[in-house]
Amino acid sequence: MARMSRPAALAVALLFANASRADEPVPAPAAQESWSHSRRFVAVGDPAAKRTRVFRVEPDGRRTPTWSMKGWFRVFALADDGEHLVTGHDGMGLLPVEHPRNEALLVFFRRGVEVARVTLRDLLGDAPLRPTASHLYWGHYGGLDERGRFFVDTVDGRRLAFDVMTGRRVEGKR
Repeated sequence: MARMSRPAALAVALLFANASRADEPVPAPAAQESWSHSRRFVAVGDPAAKRTRVFRVEPDGRRTPTWSMKGWFRVFALADDGEHLVTGHDGMGLLPVEHPRNEALLVFFRRGVEVARVTLRDLLGDAPLRPTASHLYWGHYGGLDERGRFFVDTVDGRRLAFDVMTGRRVEGKR
């Protein structure tokens, strides 16, 4: 058996760890925050108001609202410019057994206006998903890096990167 590098072994372990928890219920809707890498901006998702608001964060911690959009998201990440936000599917890495291949798994926004969407078909084509006890596992969200790339790890073992400003797939290793 070929020996895996430490980073590759860790990636495989994380992929299986996420898949093993795949049928746990998603957390109840709750207010949550996504900070930009520089920590100069924070997006706050409010499930009661069904709204996501972005704030500029001053050095003293004071928050100044910059923009907002309709919707609360279980998965979201704010780019370092404070203007671009990417959201993920509410089921996180799971989809219902009956799911359309054109279902959006990533949606990219600029100041609340949709820029692009990436569907299940865009990520996996017609490749099979992994059945769990009650759903299908497609992969998981890896998040944003400091260079503005959003990563996903797919069930077929690929790590894909997307430009948060355009939603286009880009090359990139994390």
